[in-house]
Amino acid sequence: MKHTLIALLACAAPLLAKQVLFEPFESDGFGEWQEEGSAFGKSPTASSPEGMNGKVSGYSEQYYVSSAHQGDASVGTLRSPQFEIMQPYLGFLISGGNHPGKTAAQLYIGGELKMQSTGKNHLNMEATIWDVREFLGQKAQIIITDDHRGAWGIINVDHFVFSDSTEVSFPKTQAPEKAKELVSTDVIPGVTVPQGTELKIFSENSTSGLYSPTALTIDEQGRVFAAETHRFRSGVEDNRNHLYWLMDDISAMTTDDRVAMHKKWDHKLSIEKMTQISEKIRVLIDTDGDGVADKHEVFADQFNDLLDGTAAGIMAFEGNIYFACIPKIWSLRDKNGDLVADEYETIQDGMGVRVSFSGHDLNGFALGPDGRLYATIGDRGFAFTTKEGREYSFPAEGAIFRFDPDGSNFEVLHTGLRNPKEIAFDQWGTAVSVDNNSDQGDRARVVVIMDGADSGWRMGHQVLHSFHRTAGIPERPVNRWMQEKMWEPYNDSQPAYILPTIENLTSGPSGLAYHPGTGYAIECEDQFLICDYRGGPAASGIWRFGIEPEGAGFKVSESAKFNWGAAVTDVDWGYDGKLYVADFITGWTSHEAGRIYTLTQPGIVEDPLVLEVADLFKKGFASLDTETLARLLGHQDQRVRLRAQYHLAGRENALAFFTGATNQRLNEMERLHGVWGLGMLARKDQSTNATSFLIRLLKHQDERVRGQAAQALGEAPLKDSSPLLPLLADSSKRVQALAALALGRRPHSDGFDLLVQILAQNNN
Repeated sequence: MKHTLIALLACAAPLLAKQVLFEPFESDGFGEWQEEGSAFGKSPTASSPEGMNGKVSGYSEQYYVSSAHQGDASVGTLRSPQFEIMQPYLGFLISGGNHPGKTAAQLYIGGELKMQSTGKNHLNMEATIWDVREFLGQKAQIIITDDHRGAWGIINVDHFVFSDSTEVSFPKTQAPEKAKELVSTDVIPGVTVPQGTELKIFSENSTSGLYSPTALTIDEQGRVFAAETHRFRSGVEDNRNHLYWLMDDISAMTTDDRVAMHKKWDHKLSIEKMTQISEKIRVLIDTDGDGVADKHEVFADQFNDLLDGTAAGIMAFEGNIYFACIPKIWSLRDKNGDLVADEYETIQDGMGVRVSFSGHDLNGFALGPDGRLYATIGDRGFAFTTKEGREYSFPAEGAIFRFDPDGSNFEVLHTGLRNPKEIAFDQWGTAVSVDNNSDQGDRARVVVIMDGADSGWRMGHQVLHSFHRTAGIPERPVNRWMQEKMWEPYNDSQPAYILPTIENLTSGPSGLAYHPGTGYAIECEDQFLICDYRGGPAASGIWRFGIEPEGAGFKVSESAKFNWGAAVTDVDWGYDGKLYVADFITGWTSHEAGRIYTLTQPGIVEDPLVLEVADLFKKGFASLDTETLARLLGHQDQRVRLRAQYHLAGRENALAFFTGATNQRLNEMERLHGVWGLGMLARKDQSTNATSFLIRLLKHQDERVRGQAAQALGEAPLKDSSPLLPLLADSSKRVQALAALALGRRPHSDGFDLLVQILAQNNN
């Protein structure tokens, strides 16, 4: 009876087919697959390539591979690594031309063609199942080929999966989220913007030579500086294209190790070839005020050393252009006013000890409320000694840095990131970055930066997923990053040591900015804007999101598409009230294309407050008297408040003005800038008087003041840490957290027992 019941149950509810995913093509590269020719581009695509007449449908999830990157005329192949046939059936999705041997997915065993499938002269992908039972246990290779230059000379393929049954299931296409209340603009076809927005092209390749812009910044005079990548895949390499050096790359611990690796493999990729092309910075100026750049110059180049990475971060600050380009963070200056940099100063060297993935470079920058500049790096890693003699070695993970504008006091703040892209601070001093996904089914992450935090990523997570065969592991092993759900917001599967993301948002995060308080504000006031780059315009654009406190941390309060249909890489507010957007146009390689456009709203350029902001920055804060700087601590524009605070901290009577700001009760923002100013004096000048005032503020009725005062005291000349101890039991969880982190910076903390108690009470 027992066996009969089991048999009946088996008939009523058959077991699901066992499926083993072989290749989903959910990445900005081909992994261990090798491309030849130009047909397949450099990566899977999220939208129909420009050379295709029509729209592909029926593919799985977000990306698929296509040979239509230059239309029917392009040819090429995409070859898988060798693998073992491990299940009796191999399924995949296919569409395109019906040309056997010419446009096909092919299975080779021992170098002989055994099976092939083609499209049916249409673009709707259909499931194909190969019966490979006779080849079980044998070595095989898949070749996707396009060798037809005529009509329907294309092939589209997606999602290879092994199964023990012919019933193979494929994840559905992830339908793009509809952008609410966005309207089309005729200026750039396909682009949508918030209602009431005017889009205008500020500069493009045909008029200024703008080339593959990755980042932009606007200086105090209103000039736009664009970081251009000319070396992306032409000197800035990618492990996916050079599997032969993978084991050497993941062994590298310093930039010297990477130099040695490139010398070893010079016969495969010559150092001469890697150093032919330079990254550039271009300055663009609208001299006649019509909103279009009519003057341009190459501000800086000569970034073509063997180790030089992508020109990926740039910031104008006090006459300097800070430039992020592995292996260095630079400070560049035009001393004679000819729009060409003539002073190159290294802030810090030693970034990029590995090749990793292209684009996992230095990024930045943001001015923090503590008067320091913040920047990021991806998991190309770093190993260096600072000017003060502090050593850091993190060869397998990305991180957040900060340093004083003169390059001193360089410090690693937050580690365990994969590829964080830029930083922005909200008006309350909360630092946020955005970290990319790893192509394993995880999603990109919004990261709140915290002192000493580890977000859990190590380069090994990528190797075990993307390169396990090259690393000598035939079958893809269990990956902690996915198994322990480290990429998700807080959950019980995560290890206790990591700081989880607060939200999964976007697929290819790039530039990040926060509304400054004046200027363009349609649908984005008090919001962050994040560029989402996915290789082409149709699937790319800008999201907006807000954050709000939750316990000791934060949560995303809302998010929505803001500007869609352009291959955006960076966004920033100009002092003229306009929003400036960098547009890469398309693709995953450097190319002779690029655009910067602006978004404005009616009357914003003539707004008296916007005109005041532009005038303040053009004239410079150094020329303002102390009383005026103190008054500006309460200005509506966050950039004005920060710059006034920065300059006020250098004045002799700054202490009195900062304490006055903290004591007034009418303007909370002015009060916080008073606290941050006192923190600057305590940290940089080791001011005991500023420290005493910060101690008093630990009892302030405003919890934000208490928290920021506690955080500042972590770097102040505090003789003993006992004033911080009561805050470990503060009514605000956020204040408790900031006080605990401050105690963690004290060399001989009195709070050890209390911190252990908090760990026990918090219980993960």
